[in-house]
Amino acid sequence: MSLIALARNTGYAFGENRLTLAAAIILALLALCAVFGPSLAPFDPLTTAAAAKLAPPSTLHPFGTDALGRDILSRVIVAARLDLGMAISAVALSFLVGLALGSLAGYFGGWTDRIVGRVMDTIMAFPLFVLAMGIVVALGNSVLNIIIATMIINLPFYCRFARSAVNVRRDLGYVEAARMGGNGSLMVLLNHIVPNILPPMMVQASLNMGWAILNAAGLSFIGLGVRPPTPEWGIMVSEGASYIISGEWWAFMFPGAALVLAVFCFNMLGDGLRDLLDPRKLSVEFRTRHGVVRALESVTLSVARGEIVGVVGESGSGKSVTAYTVMGLNDEAAEITNGRITMGGIDLLAAQPEALRELRGREMAMIFQSPRTALNPIRKVGKQIEDVLLEHANLPRRDLKKAAIAALARVRIPDPERRAEAYPFELSGGMCQRVMIAMALACTPSVLIADEPTTGLDVTTQAVIMDLIRDMSRSARMSTLLITHDLGLAGEYCDRIAVMHAGHIVEIAATEALLDHPAHPYTRQLLAATPIPETRLDSLTSIPGQLPDLRSTLPPCRFSGRCERRQPVCDERELPWAELSPAHIVRCRFPL
Repeated sequence: MSLIALARNTGYAFGENRLTLAAAIILALLALCAVFGPSLAPFDPLTTAAAAKLAPPSTLHPFGTDALGRDILSRVIVAARLDLGMAISAVALSFLVGLALGSLAGYFGGWTDRIVGRVMDTIMAFPLFVLAMGIVVALGNSVLNIIIATMIINLPFYCRFARSAVNVRRDLGYVEAARMGGNGSLMVLLNHIVPNILPPMMVQASLNMGWAILNAAGLSFIGLGVRPPTPEWGIMVSEGASYIISGEWWAFMFPGAALVLAVFCFNMLGDGLRDLLDPRKLSVEFRTRHGVVRALESVTLSVARGEIVGVVGESGSGKSVTAYTVMGLNDEAAEITNGRITMGGIDLLAAQPEALRELRGREMAMIFQSPRTALNPIRKVGKQIEDVLLEHANLPRRDLKKAAIAALARVRIPDPERRAEAYPFELSGGMCQRVMIAMALACTPSVLIADEPTTGLDVTTQAVIMDLIRDMSRSARMSTLLITHDLGLAGEYCDRIAVMHAGHIVEIAATEALLDHPAHPYTRQLLAATPIPETRLDSLTSIPGQLPDLRSTLPPCRFSGRCERRQPVCDERELPWAELSPAHIVRCRFPL
């Protein structure tokens, strides 16, 4: 890519997301402080002045002074070099080591994969910050040892990411061509596979920078990090915290603000660079004996790490078709006529069937709407969960049964040891649904697609299951696509909601904004038809008309035949996306 093209693409990315642009500008300023900090600092950060101790912010000392009379602004500026330096060094080391180990494991498989997998599993078995504390205590709290500890606890993220990405690509056509050209395994790996996985891994690195800064600052805060009087944000927050009650708020607020700002900006930059799950202008048709069904048209949707996005709409809107297309499970009659689907930089539409099978279960999982048809009727449910674990979890066979029982217990199935020996026909519909959920969550996937996951469950169990999905999304940063007819359920558990109608996404917004201020007429009618405790049943209104025949010639707005705001122009030109706010967009010429 030329420099001109790179500049053009960068400008487009920042123009689309102003928050990312602001984060990049702030990080650039922090980088300047790190490079030129001692020259920019108005005072020597180590010089004490007993007469000026704990002086409040003033013209001479804009951030005030600490308990030893040292200028806090100067210490905050100079500390940027140490904090950013430790974070960048730790992330760079974990990036390189994780890339090397994960690439070897993903490409060669076998014992290499098993050994690397066991090492990463061992690291992940400990609470990561506690593990970092133990490493620093064992090695000593020098800057180098803090970097090593932070590198070790970040290593599994990169190793697992690289392993998955390489495993998907190792059998693609251009890789096979490189082998046929006489290239050895290492040359194929270094020249043809690794360059293609670097962009998504670099996005992951920008997200991990914030965690690395927090880890170093946290160690300093509890006395295991850099020793005083070295300027470091965590030490300064720790020293200033003792003056909160006495009112010298500046002693901890400004170092804490610098720490929060750096972490926030790195996270915003990473989130702005790429979402984890990213269908772009996806169009799907089904060829039937009665004509072509245009099931999806220009569907654009993203799900970020740790986010829950709800997809709501009437039956036949295309919600499940979207899910099956992402998973690569559509009927042979389906044809993807446009668009792309990427997960962590992997083009799912270009991946080989073997690569998709590797991703399903380990990195991508789906909870199906009809559990009885999704479970094998002549195989015990525990064995079916063991099959998933055997294929994707790298567990020894002797541990499979215990892990399957634990998965059943996690979804609140009573007496899981006995239920694991049952066949699907021996269980109720709600119990089968919980087995499906246990199977989907068994390998802690990166992406979960939940198609009506609470069908057949009582209210109490429904809350337990949704709480489990939400907890896993937050703790494991699992991206979740929740398909549901229940707007109340989506409103309680989703971060954002996308509204679908007849194969179009018509509105996407943060949950609170969409529920309080719907902008599309269809969204408003869905809300008016949804019962809530404060309304009477006779006050609910039904949505007039029905979904259009997707085999016919369709207008640009597929809702126009049911819309009270319809104008002639609605049927003449392609519908625009109206951006009501950076997080609220609607596909309508006359939004509410």
